[in-house]
Amino acid sequence: MLSGGNRNGNGKTARNEEVDGGFLRGAAENDQDVYAMINASGKPAPFQIQQGKAGQWSRVIDTSLSCPDDFRDPGDETPLQDARYFVSPRSVVVLLRR
Repeated sequence: MLSGGNRNGNGKTARNEEVDGGFLRGAAENDQDVYAMINASGKPAPFQIQQGKAGQWSRVIDTSLSCPDDFRDPGDETPLQDARYFVSPRSVVVLLRR
């Protein structure tokens, strides 16, 4: 979820991107949606996908995993099986929705 930005009161940012409940849609730029989850704590943290179904999202980055699973090559992303994702301590996870 992205929030903030320079909203002009009609649900759009200054760059006129589509905003739906704080979620910036990549489709507004003919691109993919990105969901970044950051856990700076020392304990695992659950995150819930807020938009779409689990199968629409794929994991591109999970800094808690060992190489080569931490950063996936384009076309080799790992599809999610569940809309809930546990992010390991002091880790970043990036998802793409196609």
